[in-house]
Amino acid sequence: MSTPKQEDHHEIPSLSSMAYLAVFLAVSLLGLVLFLQLKFGTPVP
Repeated sequence: MSTPKQEDHHEIPSLSSMAYLAVFLAVSLLGLVLFLQLKFGTPVP
């Protein structure tokens, strides 16, 4: 009974960490794009 509980508890932080990383990456990218747009003035294709 102790093994499955430990496994379940170990799987949650891993998913959370991945989700946090994904969110951080998305925010980072969005910020960079916004900064570039503001610096350049107009978005260039």
